[in-house]
Amino acid sequence: MSDWNVAPFEDRDREAWDRLVEEGGKGTLLHTRRFLDYHGERFVDRSLVFRDRGGHLRGVFPAAQSTEHPDTVVSHPGATVGGLVSDPLVTGLPFATMLQDAYAHWAGLGYRRLRYRAVPWIYHNEPRQEDLYYLWRSGATLAVRQLSECIDLRNVVKRRVRRYPKAEAISLQFGAAYLPQLWPVIEASLDARHHVRPIHSVDEIVDLSARFPDEIVTIAAVTNAGVVGGAVLFCSANVVHLQYCISSAEGMAVNSGDILVYRAIEYARERNANFFDFGISTDRAGRSLNEGLHRFKIKFGAGTIVYEQYELEL
Repeated sequence: MSDWNVAPFEDRDREAWDRLVEEGGKGTLLHTRRFLDYHGERFVDRSLVFRDRGGHLRGVFPAAQSTEHPDTVVSHPGATVGGLVSDPLVTGLPFATMLQDAYAHWAGLGYRRLRYRAVPWIYHNEPRQEDLYYLWRSGATLAVRQLSECIDLRNVVKRRVRRYPKAEAISLQFGAAYLPQLWPVIEASLDARHHVRPIHSVDEIVDLSARFPDEIVTIAAVTNAGVVGGAVLFCSANVVHLQYCISSAEGMAVNSGDILVYRAIEYARERNANFFDFGISTDRAGRSLNEGLHRFKIKFGAGTIVYEQYELEL
């Protein structure tokens, strides 16, 4: 018999869930219910909570049904990373049992497979990769590996980094109030360059910024013509992640992209973050690397990490 009482997430679990994510060693803002709940009714939620025999919450597992494959549960389809977050004292066999209980619960609901989005190690407050070990022991296979660039802010970068460009023509302004002006620039630029739309709509990013006023930070590049570019940062305990960084044609003419990135890196240092994460530079589930984008990020002194997804037959 398992030591855990596994149950679907309920509204009454919200406060305890977010508290455990904060204390769990590798939780990010993407694991919190404040973030996950902004999706509203977009996903069929399959998140789980784990309590010990005394009724204390000891683990949380954000998850939802895949919108593309209804027989698959994903942790989490609305976030770049996911996975089981447990009390730091839950380790070894008890941690493995949590995973096994989750597999059995979802299989009992008729799901055939799990897609698990692992948390890159730079986001860990302490080393916590037991999930990858026990996934492997359960027969999980690596399904996706994406390449991302990051700067270790704890170390002096020894490679040559391009000098900070002058910014006389640009005023850099912080604040979520600039999002409604920035979003048309982001939408137009992404459509023109890549024929895609941003992950978030303007209403969603404004909502998220209100939910996370200290963790989601907007920097707008402003000229006499108005907002010509901007960056949106997602900030966790150890990492500042560059979620968006876009310039219009007017912005590119005054080098706003470089200026925004340099200021974002400075801001990460001001927050005493350990890492600055540029985000992935790959397409086609990691099979194709955008070499130009990769070189752009490397010039700031970045190294590389990977974002991994595992798949397990239930």
